[in-house]
Amino acid sequence: MNRVDELFKKYNFSYLNDEGCYIANVYNCNIKTQNNISIASHAFGIYLKEPKSFSRFHRLSNDEFWHFYEGDSFKLHILYPDGRYETVIMGKNISDGELLHKLVPAGAWQAGELIDGTYALFGCTVAPAFSDGIFELRDKEKLSKQFPKYKEIINRL
Repeated sequence: MNRVDELFKKYNFSYLNDEGCYIANVYNCNIKTQNNISIASHAFGIYLKEPKSFSRFHRLSNDEFWHFYEGDSFKLHILYPDGRYETVIMGKNISDGELLHKLVPAGAWQAGELIDGTYALFGCTVAPAFSDGIFELRDKEKLSKQFPKYKEIINRL
């Protein structure tokens, strides 16, 4: 059994059609907010070369903290509400400037993709916890108008 098969068997990943990647929910805190939402949640995600997977541009109304765990480096694209664009390489090569973790603040658009290699295992911690009402998938046309310099990336992801 190869490592990707082992991870899928252990964590029961499922494919998210809207977002374009595989996710395994692994933790929801028992402590709740006043609205009965867990104060934090954590999920594993995995990008694969085959079948190709990535994260389409989306945003959350809560902060999301990304963690690199293993495999190959991946690129995280962030479009901030003030118009800034940032590309972050998540990976184990910290001496080359790769990051093991990155905060994407609430309201920022984000997308991710494998750079090269076979797979990247990552985690995302959301606080307050991920719930149905905090996720917004990008509208390519609207997002391209808001960030015209990044239209190619927006259309691709």
